[in-house]
This record gives sequence, structure tokens and C-alpha cells, in this order.
Amino acid sequence: SPLLSAALRDADARGWRTVEIRGGRANGAASGLTRTHHNDLYTLPLDRSLGDIVRGFSDSVRWGRKRALRDGVSAERISTVDGLREFYTLHQITRRRLGVPVQSWRFFEHLGREFLASDNGFVVNARHAGRVAASALFLRHGSRLYYKFSATDPGALALQPNSLVLWEAIEWARAQGLAEIDLGKTVRENVGLARFKRSWGAVPVPLP
Repeated sequence: SPLLSAALRDADARGWRTVEIRGGRANGAASGLTRTHHNDLYTLPLDRSLGDIVRGFSDSVRWGRKRALRDGVSAERISTVDGLREFYTLHQITRRRLGVPVQSWRFFEHLGREFLASDNGFVVNARHAGRVAASALFLRHGSRLYYKFSATDPGALALQPNSLVLWEAIEWARAQGLAEIDLGKTVRENVGLARFKRSWGAVPVPLP
């Protein structure tokens, strides 16, 4: 395509070592590209009863929810700016702990106006003793719910709050008649994250 040709010309002129195209349909032989499969997309189908979906969860997921409820953790779905700010506070802590850049508050303000205000997105906050222990931002498009950003208080990990957060979103999506939840792409070398997504019954699809 003209766009690919322009990118390859730029790469040659600037001395780039590689050009990566995610999900593209370029002719590899003609362009010199090599098809690789470093990433998988994990989705959780919702075309079953809630009971059948839950039976697809691992023992650790079910135990985590029981542990959280036993220790007084509760989860709520929120679409307000205040709820989004609570998420953002934990988001900053989590991103800095992982050593990756933190998006600006303005970025999430725009998401709030475009998605939360139109009932196409929400935050799920898990609380313990009045404090937010874990939080996640979900965005909806068509019949798919995207598990887009998540954050956790490092001091609350033992309470298993994330189990309640995702469980709450799954129950809501199933009740709304959505087709699936998109848990995002994962590099195959990230075995721990892949295991986490599989523990919820998510199915991997190769992303060339």
C-alpha cells in the first residue's frame, strides 16, 4: 500500500533497523517483512450463562473473590469524575512502580467525557476500610467490553481486590448481553500475565 511504501522509505532514509506493523495484511514477500507471532489477544466469550462462565474460572480466581469478600472488600461500578480520579490516583502509583510513563490526567478526562458520560465506560473500584484497594477502567464499543487499565494499591494485594473488580465487570457485561470482554494483548514471553488471563477463561488468538 502507499502508506506502507512511505513507511519503508522513511525507515531506509533514517536508518531504522525494524518496522513493525500490528495486524497488517501486507505482502511480506514483496515488502521484505517477516510474519511473527509475539503477541496474543485474550478475549472472554460471554455467549453462555453466567454459571457456565464462572465454572471456566480457575480455582485461584474463585478463591480470590471469596478471600476478598471475607476480608470486607466490596466493589462498585462508577461513572463519575470522582470515581475516575480515584482510579487515576492508583494508576499513577502502579505505573511508577512498574517504571513506565504515566498518562496525564487530561487524557483520562477526555476518556471520561467520550465514554463514561455516554454510558460507554465505567470504573470499578474495590474498597477496603474506606480506601480504594484496586481499580480498573473499562470501555465499551459495540458488543465488546475492553478491560483497558487496571491499578492496585501494593499494600492491599493480599486482600485479592482485583478478583472482585474483574468479576463485577464480567457480571455486568453478561447482564447487558455483550458478546465478549477484551483483556488485551500479551507478549508471549510474559508468562505470568498470560496465566492470569487464562485463569479467567480467556481464549488467546495470535496477533500477527
